[in-house]
Amino acid sequence: MTVLLPTTRLGDFAVQALERPGPNDWLALVVPLTETNVTAEKLTKELAALEDNSQLNRTLSSVASFVGIVRKHPEGTLVLSGFDAFTAEDWQFIDRERSLLQRQGVTILVLGDEAIGQLFDHTPNFASWLGGAAWRLEQKAPTLSAEDRERRLDALRRWARWTDTEVITQAEQGQLPPDPPFSEWLVLLGRGDLLGK
Repeated sequence: MTVLLPTTRLGDFAVQALERPGPNDWLALVVPLTETNVTAEKLTKELAALEDNSQLNRTLSSVASFVGIVRKHPEGTLVLSGFDAFTAEDWQFIDRERSLLQRQGVTILVLGDEAIGQLFDHTPNFASWLGGAAWRLEQKAPTLSAEDRERRLDALRRWARWTDTEVITQAEQGQLPPDPPFSEWLVLLGRGDLLGK
């Protein structure tokens, strides 16, 4: 299940997390399942770069570890991942026992689509702590493989009946037609610096 959420970049999310106003603030950052732990590490580094030296990054192994870490660290910023293995019963336990999770600091949950769906489905009380403080990490545009890039360049060469060298020369002389395919051609050649000459 994909939950519709606003998107954010990692740096912007880190700034928002540090600007949160009060105690027991909870935020969620949804990322692709395979990237939860890596994103939690990157986020911790972003927070450190913003001079928040109180952050702690932990990957959870169970609901008991979640409760234990939160209770052991009532202050500072916690960045937690590992929720994707939690079952519906785990989330229901969290909802029933949410008072055990109250803390003074900011708590950031880094989790995948299935986990955020379970959280919203099975923890109405705990989810109210998040309120609207849940975002999806903006993904970079996929990059073309070398094979796809070459295939696209071949198509452009056939279309214009020009060589790569001719396109670069025309661009350097400021004589390249302003058509979008020529701009794409320069970018694919790694010569985006010639755009607009």
